Amino acid sequence: ENWLDLNATVNNEDGTSSTPAFIRYKKDSGYPAPTFKEDYVWAAGPQGWGYYHLLTKNAYKVLHYRLHKEATPRQEWCCRSSNPAVVAREDYDVVNLILYNRSNASIPDDFKAQVEAVDHARGSAGAQAGSY
Repeated sequence: ENWLDLNATVNNEDGTSSTPAFIRYKKDSGYPAPTFKEDYVWAAGPQGWGYYHLLTKNAYKVLHYRLHKEATPRQEWCCRSSNPAVVAREDYDVVNLILYNRSNASIPDDFKAQVEAVDHARGSAGAQAGSY
């Protein structure tokens, strides 16, 4: 299976209806604040502001960026924090790895995404080693 094109539609589980892979929603003071939509990420992307379905690669690019911008990993020696953006280092690393792999994968398959990430790292390291 491939990533959804932003102009595609997603068939609902019941098979009776479908929803778009991208739902435009302006970020404007004249619009009400965006609400939670299950299976979607609200953000700016290649189609502008709106909801990007989790079956699009763009959703994971946004989530990976957002994780780095908003979450702060705490080290094990640190005390617990009341700030919900402070997460355990292991949790942060796992989520970061999944989001990175998905945001760069050719298809929405976590195993293949992990293999592609390792291959990419090996290729990058090989290219850097050859440039010295």
